[in-house]
Amino acid sequence: MIQHKLKLTSEFSLTLKECNELWVAVALISDFGFDFLQEHLNKKATQHYLVGIGLPTSPRVLSQLKQLETENCNSKIHHDQDKFFHPKVYIIKTGKKLTAYVGSGNCTQGGLDKNLELTIKIDDEAFCNNLLTWLP
Repeated sequence: MIQHKLKLTSEFSLTLKECNELWVAVALISDFGFDFLQEHLNKKATQHYLVGIGLPTSPRVLSQLKQLETENCNSKIHHDQDKFFHPKVYIIKTGKKLTAYVGSGNCTQGGLDKNLELTIKIDDEAFCNNLLTWLP
């Protein structure tokens, strides 16, 4: 099923509490965005981040991602001088179910809540698994 979502904060505040695993691939993560995810995320969930540095990702977030590097959290910085990294993909695994959110919102207050962004929520297993082959 495909649904249109305009504000991810209301969606994520519910779904992150129950998730087992989270993948985030975005061009930009702000302090607000990272703190929001950490505040609402199931504390036992495994986390995966792929972040661009072509936009001003918070140095504090990059430092926190480095500190969180364990078997339950891995992060990578995408840096290719010839290609600007610009995706906005969030995948949540709850039990065996995968749900992908693909849209225009970065992991920032604007992208998750304040801006007029459009995100598509997709729970098609084949689509979600295909996205996972692209992520770390």
